[in-house]
Amino acid sequence: MKIIKKIVKYFLILFFLLITVLIAVPLIFKSQIVDQVKQISNESVNAKIDFGDFNLSLISSFPDFSFDINNVSVINIEPFDGDTLAHIGNLNFELDLMSVIGGKYVISSFNISDFTANAKVLKDGKANWDIAIDDSTVVEEEDVSDEELANEGEISSPFIAGLESFSISNVNLSYVDLESEMVAIIKGFNQSGSIHMVDDSTEIDIKTGIESILFDLDGERLANNMKVESDIKIAADLSKMAFNFKENLIKLNELNLGVNGQMEMPDGMFFDLTLSAKDNKFRDVLSLIPVSYLSDLEGAETKGDFDLTAHLKGKMDDDNLPGFDVDFSVNNAYLHYPDLPESVENI
Repeated sequence: MKIIKKIVKYFLILFFLLITVLIAVPLIFKSQIVDQVKQISNESVNAKIDFGDFNLSLISSFPDFSFDINNVSVINIEPFDGDTLAHIGNLNFELDLMSVIGGKYVISSFNISDFTANAKVLKDGKANWDIAIDDSTVVEEEDVSDEELANEGEISSPFIAGLESFSISNVNLSYVDLESEMVAIIKGFNQSGSIHMVDDSTEIDIKTGIESILFDLDGERLANNMKVESDIKIAADLSKMAFNFKENLIKLNELNLGVNGQMEMPDGMFFDLTLSAKDNKFRDVLSLIPVSYLSDLEGAETKGDFDLTAHLKGKMDDDNLPGFDVDFSVNNAYLHYPDLPESVENI
């Protein structure tokens, strides 16, 4: 009995020492850790990397381990001197430590907010995201056979077993390609959802919203202030690489689309998908036409219905393509601008 008491006593002492170290180390050596991480990061890329305050916590979030960091920035140097390649206002995540002990890695939450990225390509083809420094010490990897890769996949377990919740908020992206005269700008990208994995079965539930998409090609504006909303639910069997699309909704401006069916990739790709327009009017279709072809619809009078159903079914590999059919109709549509004397009828 005395031996058991001593073991319990020493265990408690060791436990409290460990807790003390976990609390004290990040506080005592925080500035040294920050300086060292910044130095190593900046020595690894042709850019300036900086970040603000960060926190590591185990006590307040127990049994989760939490990490939080603010104001991460990547600033370009020549020939893009001073341009912001990327900036993250805040990044935080929590890792379920109990899942690690059980041999699985479940992220309780993962959140990114106020993320900005600006990609640019000059006329000579040089891209501002090409910031990696060539490492002459890297040893060329030997070719690995498909059989060895398969065996390795059977032995290794998945690194991430689940993502209970995640959110990405206020994301703004831009891509400017001077070589191909292409511009794409995405504003107000927001996304949230969850990914649950049990063995090879995965449930994916993701909601997405985009406030504005602009796309120019060769000086012509093909999309202006396009809005996107989606609610995607997918059940996946990773052992068979099979994906079942449940009742999914995608909204482009005012056009509502539904996607459901299956896609498999065991050997080649097999599709059985259906795309359908749901409860749409003729005006909803017009909202997708580029402004260079159709003036602003504000003030225009429209009538009529629009229906769309499309199927994609069959195998796709080196020798085969899936079959497809598209059935759409515009019924009794009408368009009239107040400033024009005539209207377009019987579409």
